[in-house]
Amino acid sequence: MANKILLDVNVCLDFLLKRRPFSDSAGLIFEAAEQNRVEAVISTISFDTMFYILRPSLGSHRATDRLRELTVHTNIGTVSEQVVQKALTAGWNDLEDAIQYFSADAAGCDAVITRDDSGFTPNGISVLSPDEYISTYLSL
Repeated sequence: MANKILLDVNVCLDFLLKRRPFSDSAGLIFEAAEQNRVEAVISTISFDTMFYILRPSLGSHRATDRLRELTVHTNIGTVSEQVVQKALTAGWNDLEDAIQYFSADAAGCDAVITRDDSGFTPNGISVLSPDEYISTYLSL
């Protein structure tokens, strides 16, 4: 069972911005994290991207507050030099996805949850869509 998952930035933004129809699935995953049914991790590199996207519509203070709320029931996965070096030498076409993936690996995650798996070249950790994760592991 995928008990520890890394949430890609697109899943977090679906939840924060209530982007329909994707926000429903993202909300179910965040609800499972709040209920301690899954350990959710968000990579440090996601926070600046989320802030950049949230700030124009919410303003700096409200965007920061929303991100702070996001950390209440999730853990923050670090991006170390080792993670960056692995991502840089992995040969993936999408560096951000490689950093997310190797951050998940360093955090001991079982899966990466993303709506766009096209940039991932998994080798050991599952890469699942939110709907795949919910239907396979959350059994609502």
